[in-house]
Amino acid sequence: MLTKKIATFLVNIRNKYEVCIECIVCYNQVPLKSIIYCFVPVDKKDILTSELAVFDNFEFEQVLNKGEKEVDKTRIEEIFYPQSHPFCHDCILGLASAAVGEIPLAKGGIGLRCMMTGCDNPILYSEIYKLLPKNIQNKLEERMFEESVGMALPNLERCKKCNFAIQMEVDKKTDKVFDCLGCKAQFCRLCERDWDDEHIGFSCEEVEQKIENAKRIKKEREIEKKINEAVVRKCPRCGVQFVKEKGCNHVTCRCGMTQCYLCRQTGIEHDHFCQHYRDPNSQTCNECNKKCLLHEDANKIDQQIIKEIREKGETSVRFTTPTSNRIYYNTASNTARLTTNTTHSTNELEIGFILLCVPMGLLIALLLVWGKTMYDLHYR
Repeated sequence: MLTKKIATFLVNIRNKYEVCIECIVCYNQVPLKSIIYCFVPVDKKDILTSELAVFDNFEFEQVLNKGEKEVDKTRIEEIFYPQSHPFCHDCILGLASAAVGEIPLAKGGIGLRCMMTGCDNPILYSEIYKLLPKNIQNKLEERMFEESVGMALPNLERCKKCNFAIQMEVDKKTDKVFDCLGCKAQFCRLCERDWDDEHIGFSCEEVEQKIENAKRIKKEREIEKKINEAVVRKCPRCGVQFVKEKGCNHVTCRCGMTQCYLCRQTGIEHDHFCQHYRDPNSQTCNECNKKCLLHEDANKIDQQIIKEIREKGETSVRFTTPTSNRIYYNTASNTARLTTNTTHSTNELEIGFILLCVPMGLLIALLLVWGKTMYDLHYR
């Protein structure tokens, strides 16, 4: 029973000294009257007996006579809330907002779980509901109700789509399918995946293996796509894609656009390349400060990029040359590839285009002559 002497002591401690306690989450000093503690689940009689025993042994007459001296806050905390942890209102509000989602509640759905690591004590909802906005109160009460029902009915299962609840009397291994009466959805009770053609006739382990294989194949295809983008060059003017089998690194497209095959810079002339003899391991020429070489083997650079892609499995590719610190990104799509052979002064792509057009022109001319002849023979 709370005696008058104890009540007087509490009033003096609160009003005269305004004792502050540190919140264990934000470490702010919070007045004792604004502190929320996690609840130690013991019998009420034990709580009353322990509190009275502590108060009987506590020399509150000496505390009251200290005047303006500091009160032992740690001792007061231990007296009123043994084995509990203090929290401020702001931290409680943040925890309640998060508990509306997926953060676990206290056992039995009686409140929030203590934020102290390793502590299973609940923060009673009855102690905090007045601090919460109405919308959080409603959502938290709904979830606490579901937790309480779940504790009372251990075989109660809910639809993962519409939250429709069904009391399942049959074991999961005997009946694997959850057939929702609310939204007609079906999913596996063991792995919670949709019960569709991918799962029917297969165990959960086999479905998992199929999913892993599909992810692996998808990743391999992405790598192959990036390899193609690393090797294939693209004309920025007409969009045609090509690779070079031989020749120099000064490439001219059929539309007239020039491009360096190494660094992919467009609109270049022959002076783009270094004309001096230099150490192959040197990044830049000491005389002209240029990096690209006209007859450098681009295939070695491409193979180095391909090796890097396969080792790291990168989804974004960066193109560098061993003699350059510059980085270029290829955004070309994986479309048809055009192979060209280049020389120092003439691009063989242009020659091939001309050789293709000449026979086509001759064929069209012959067809026109034959058509005119047949017309004359028929109408004359």
